[in-house]
Amino acid sequence: VLMSSFTQNQTGSVKEKLEDAAKACAEAFKQISNVQGSNTTLSAVAIERTGDTFELHIAHIGDSRAYCFRKDSQTLERLTHDDGYLELLVKASILSQETATAIEQSIEQGRDVQMAQEETENIEKLLSRNYNNLIRLDGPDRVALSIIPSIAESITNQAPRNYKPTAQEILYAMRNFLTKCLGHRKLTPAITSAQAQKGDILIIVSDGVSDPLTDAQLSNIVNRSAISGRDAQGIADLLITEADAQTSKRKKNDDRSAVVVVL
Repeated sequence: VLMSSFTQNQTGSVKEKLEDAAKACAEAFKQISNVQGSNTTLSAVAIERTGDTFELHIAHIGDSRAYCFRKDSQTLERLTHDDGYLELLVKASILSQETATAIEQSIEQGRDVQMAQEETENIEKLLSRNYNNLIRLDGPDRVALSIIPSIAESITNQAPRNYKPTAQEILYAMRNFLTKCLGHRKLTPAITSAQAQKGDILIIVSDGVSDPLTDAQLSNIVNRSAISGRDAQGIADLLITEADAQTSKRKKNDDRSAVVVVL
């Protein structure tokens, strides 16, 4: 649906064609969701080239991710933000990005994660519904944060009898809960843009790759691959292999997809 809509649009700009295609994809999946009750994520990039400069137009919803590895600085830049509760807690300044990443990549269901005292107090206030002065976001983000205590109660009720999960364990259980996805209400992917240069590397991965691998590990894999002369397919294959290895250590499994484009 995405490709068909994009290629059939002969009048709009590249960004407009991507936006229309993303909406068509969302509407098509909504019909599937109404029947099957399923949801999914989407990260798609349309590339517009002018000489050695590339304009990357990104359609995104959910927790798949798009990255750009910058050749000149040898750094990895994340082009998308996860539509998940941990990312929302970071956006609301309730958790630091470092803590959220540690929880995402915990090998002991959050028990190996240390939180700062202020973070612990913030989470305790949120879970006790004492969050009127804590939540500094408005609109759908505020509504999503206000749902967290109910999610935490559900997680606690599923724990063994007489065991109260810690805040870290609750957050770990929530790590893959999404605030936005295709098939959920009338949501459509957000459209953003970023610039890249010739030789940069575009990477799009599912959470089965980005969960077990930190951004630093992803950057190292791509950098090593580029230095050794691997092509785009070789880099994608290595990302899947490394994610498989880390996943087995973390005793967690998920579908893994990787798309790599050397610009």
